[in-house]
Amino acid sequence: MATNLLQIEDNMIRGMMADQRFLTLIPCLADTARTLQTRLAECTTCARKKNTANVDAIKAAKGCLTRLPAETRKKLKAMLDTRQIRIYKIGGQGQTIKVTY
Repeated sequence: MATNLLQIEDNMIRGMMADQRFLTLIPCLADTARTLQTRLAECTTCARKKNTANVDAIKAAKGCLTRLPAETRKKLKAMLDTRQIRIYKIGGQGQTIKVTY
């Protein structure tokens, strides 16, 4: 039975980027996944850079998911067994934007 509304969070996006089925369906996630796989040394400065890269990659993935064509959105909803998907992202002015499809 499909859920009515599924809110996609950061951890779910990371899981999607680790699953080849989602990367095949949504090619723009593949570039973001490569960014997350980049490993930097664990010095303090490098750890900050890695954290910043992770945040930027999640922002890019959310942008990618909000710009999907209608047919891909239907397939994604079927894969996630839901009727609607909701994504919260940060806009250019720092405001929170809610996208539901």
